[in-house]
Amino acid sequence: MRVSSRRTKVKDVCETLFAPFTMKTSGVLLALLMIIVTTEAGAYGKLKRKIEDFPKNVKTLEDEVPGKPSSNKRTMDAGVSLGWSGSFGHSDLEMSKRFYPDAAFPCVPNPCQNGGRCIAPNNYQFQCICPSSFKGEFCIQANGPEVIARWTNNKYYSANILQKSNHQTTVIFTDGDKLTYSNGDVSAVLPDQAPSAVKVAHHVVAKYKGSKKYHIGFVIAESADGYDVQFDDGDDDIYSLSQLRILSNQDSPHKLGARVFARYTNGKYYRGFVDSVTSSTVHIDYDDGSTTELKMSDPSAVILDELPCYTNVDPGQRVIAHYPGRTRYYSATVKSKISRGSNACYQKDVYDVVFDDGDKTRDDFNQIRLIPS
Repeated sequence: MRVSSRRTKVKDVCETLFAPFTMKTSGVLLALLMIIVTTEAGAYGKLKRKIEDFPKNVKTLEDEVPGKPSSNKRTMDAGVSLGWSGSFGHSDLEMSKRFYPDAAFPCVPNPCQNGGRCIAPNNYQFQCICPSSFKGEFCIQANGPEVIARWTNNKYYSANILQKSNHQTTVIFTDGDKLTYSNGDVSAVLPDQAPSAVKVAHHVVAKYKGSKKYHIGFVIAESADGYDVQFDDGDDDIYSLSQLRILSNQDSPHKLGARVFARYTNGKYYRGFVDSVTSSTVHIDYDDGSTTELKMSDPSAVILDELPCYTNVDPGQRVIAHYPGRTRYYSATVKSKISRGSNACYQKDVYDVVFDDGDKTRDDFNQIRLIPS
């Protein structure tokens, strides 16, 4: 009895095609062709079975309905379990959508930052579920109170509080960088709120001419146009009250976060912050990035950056003073102070000082600091 099959039909065709060849040659060619056909047929069968079984092995979109736990614990965000505790409308979840026309798996890799969870309601969109500390399309924006925080260059930048405990505060800046500060450092994190009022000699921070960073300065005058702020680098500009933020400072140059003038190894004084303290020393971070450690037992080593009142300055008093065209201060002695018929605290052009090298100048109220005796 003749059995018809794919293999016998192929054999008949091959015998017809290769009749002109010798028996030996035809046998070799026939064997090679049968191997190829058999292999391809097996691969086709496997592929067909995989296609038929595909719906059984892929989680359907219905498994991703918000609020419904996944039956097989698989998610589209690189293996992270959704761990549902609420729904899309939950108050501490920030939902966002993004269209990806060519992405078969929009959550791989996970586009959500800072611990955000990604779900894909379909093959063309994803949604980020953000932790309560973050918000935005990709969970990048911090959700905490807005502040201005001191970066490592001693400049201030906009940030949000990420976490706060009894001892530390962690902030995240708008570019995503994070820093943690001791709560004892009173000048590190400032509320991003305009003060109700400022006066001459108040220590403030303000953005200079459209810059994103805040610079440190003093209010040196008030007029109908606003507040004249002179920055530590000597520049000045007029600001409205809403553009100013108060810089908190310590009452001693030996406390964490104090804004100070500190004597460098060359004997001159430069601005910086007290970065850390021990029982006998203070560590200084200067504005130019240099550091030093000074002894508390030397009262002239670290001087608080605050403006002295006219009535507290006397001839013969030791001070550090500004020299025209310089940002650093030099040791000097008050030779005399000019009387203009007023004891107002903050007067201009009233202090005649003599520097230790013999040079002389006349300084304003904001250009000298008292050296503690």
